[in-house]
Amino acid sequence: MTVKLADDAEARPPTPSGVRRVFRKESPWSHLFGTAYETIRSQRALLFGLIALAVFVLFLVGYAVGGGFSSDQAAPAATGDYFITVEQASDLRQQAIDLQEARSQLSIVEGEAAYLRNQNDALSGDLETLQSSLNAAQVEMSIIVGIYEECMARLYPAECVAAARPRAESFLGELFATRP
Repeated sequence: MTVKLADDAEARPPTPSGVRRVFRKESPWSHLFGTAYETIRSQRALLFGLIALAVFVLFLVGYAVGGGFSSDQAAPAATGDYFITVEQASDLRQQAIDLQEARSQLSIVEGEAAYLRNQNDALSGDLETLQSSLNAAQVEMSIIVGIYEECMARLYPAECVAAARPRAESFLGELFATRP
């Protein structure tokens, strides 16, 4: 049995809630909710859409309650792949500043080390020069002392020293002339 109303363009079969409404006096709210319930029940796509909307609203409420929209709780990372808290971001900034300072100090220390290596090389060269001069002075002194000891063993030491002096000086001149 179909009921045809004058204002409807097509005839709809009566629904149980519609039949109940005819025989009962309902409030406007229950009429509105009953109509909405019947529409949702008869339209499956609308039912899935409302369920999806409810899930989305629950997600947004949970995200808001969890602090997801609060700017002081989370800041996006530079890579954009994950979120970090503002405290973690400030810690990372401080670590980056500390790292930059450490790099600057390291380059200063490396420069100072290179300067000290150059000074060490120069002092090593000076040490070698002084060592060769000391060796030469020791050789010269040993020759001179040897000549004086030999002359002191003789009967006339002053004449021996006077005679030996030019020979010793010429020998030392020849010895040091061959050295650089």
